Amino acid sequence: MIARRLQTIRLLDPSVALYLIAVGLVGFAIDGGVFSVLFNLYLVRLGYGPETIGLVVAAGQLVFAAFSLPAGVLGERWGARRMLVAGMAIMVAGCALAALADLVPPAARVPWLIANCVVLYLGLALFFVCGAPFIMALVADSQRSAIFGAQTAVLALAAFAGSLVGGFLPQALGAALGLTPDHPAAFRAGLLVAALALAPAAALVFAVRPGRATVEAE
Repeated sequence: MIARRLQTIRLLDPSVALYLIAVGLVGFAIDGGVFSVLFNLYLVRLGYGPETIGLVVAAGQLVFAAFSLPAGVLGERWGARRMLVAGMAIMVAGCALAALADLVPPAARVPWLIANCVVLYLGLALFFVCGAPFIMALVADSQRSAIFGAQTAVLALAAFAGSLVGGFLPQALGAALGLTPDHPAAFRAGLLVAALALAPAAALVFAVRPGRATVEAE
């Protein structure tokens, strides 16, 4: 059965490969990868405790849940591909701006962090909600279970790689910048790496042309 699934994946349109690479970049950079490893540690280096960290992260999760239904409406109205590109661009902006919190005056840091965490999760909601209808338009009915399985596997493997890389980034970037690994700027640099790694994902999805579903395999 696994061999049959792999054969099905090999028959998919090359556009699907672009989408899977974009999914991998999301996993590597944001969803379980570099950002997930470094963001809370960055907040600790800024001097915040569990209460503030919980508030910042909870604000993002709440917006993710609340915006998921409107994200589906936007996908229907403006097109899943367009909303995917917008979501990935929004994630890049949210991640990059959140990483600059140590450059913001202390009194404005918590609102800054909450606002940009909200922006990040708005983009993530667009990605998850609009991803399914987008990929369904690219594949035949008999290939959908295979592509959803492949998408989940790619996301998990990329998050695994991003977690490993994220653990080494503060020390490596801190050394390159002449900083100690515990300095907030070392974590800021790591989070900016996550934003840069995610940036090509929007271009990859933009390059995919929908409406080219692969014909049924014999």
